[in-house]
Amino acid sequence: MKVFVNPLQRASFILVTFSMLSACVIRQENTLPTTAVYPGLESQPCWLERPVNGESIGQFGLARDIYIGGETPKTKSRKRAVNSLADYMALDTNINHILNDIDDDTLSIELKGRTLHFVNDFSIDGYVYSYAMLDNALTAASQQCAAKVCDLAACDPSWLCTPSKNEQIAMLGVSYLATSPVEQHYKSIENALLQAEYMYGVKVESSKDLRQVDSQYIRYNILRQQNYVSTGERERLSYAVTDRCYSESTLFSRVALYGNVSHSKIKPIVDIQWLTNPKYLGYDGAIGAVQRPVASGLLSDQIKLAIKRAAIELAFEKESNVSEELVVVQYKSGNSLLIRYINEETNVELKAKVLSIHFKEGEDHTLEVFAWLARLD
Repeated sequence: MKVFVNPLQRASFILVTFSMLSACVIRQENTLPTTAVYPGLESQPCWLERPVNGESIGQFGLARDIYIGGETPKTKSRKRAVNSLADYMALDTNINHILNDIDDDTLSIELKGRTLHFVNDFSIDGYVYSYAMLDNALTAASQQCAAKVCDLAACDPSWLCTPSKNEQIAMLGVSYLATSPVEQHYKSIENALLQAEYMYGVKVESSKDLRQVDSQYIRYNILRQQNYVSTGERERLSYAVTDRCYSESTLFSRVALYGNVSHSKIKPIVDIQWLTNPKYLGYDGAIGAVQRPVASGLLSDQIKLAIKRAAIELAFEKESNVSEELVVVQYKSGNSLLIRYINEETNVELKAKVLSIHFKEGEDHTLEVFAWLARLD
């Protein structure tokens, strides 16, 4: 028997990853809808889908439209709207003393030296919605709009695939049906802000082990990969929901970042040439793809996994340790057995920005998700 052990400076091989996710319920969220139903009226205040626009800056709150004593639904929804505006204004102080002064008859309040106005409370599907705005553009706030339907395959509206625009950084938030529209709204924001954490640094640990066996009678490859991505402590961000739309029961939200936001030098990309070239336009990018439904069946988890895979690819490109062991067994009969073991590991911290997300209908009519990340450091 002869044994050869050779070091490799770099290894290239086909990657096949297996991701294990635990879930109790499988939901059919990962198919492209042929029709879309918005849970509301054919016409509603425009601010419901565009809380922030060129004429006004505001946020809305909602509450179950059932009164069982205590605070009225309208008061609850108004307080939630103010809390959302406080997130936009990045208030560090406790605003409970201000919230205590809000009721159904409140027309405006003072918050951090600015005046907030309440306009157009209305009920829809058993929930009351309230809008709090910083600018008293009452005419704009009273405008009615037809419900906008998300078309993922066509990236319509365009922010579904490219949330950031001009100098403004934004993330795509997605949430399937939750326990209530209130929870669904906040879950979409939470999922968007998780993407923003990549800009401020994540720790990536990954290990890939490839074992190959080749002989006259048998040939097989086994790849085992373990991945760990940690975002660390959550950043305190100034943010606001600027746009929303529904695709069947799935809510999509554009969550924009405000204040002193770094990394704005990376401009939004509106075409999809990056799908075949992750280094498109000179960006140090990587693509993460999830072309099959994840265990939970949730599109939001599918997007998270695609982003995670792109971050892992960027980590391996930044730094990796590669080793190989090669064993050759020669028999008296003249036959031989080749056993190769390749290990590649990375453990780095990196900053990256989600440049674009693309949705595509697969051959089996399931939704494929592609995420493009660019390294910032």
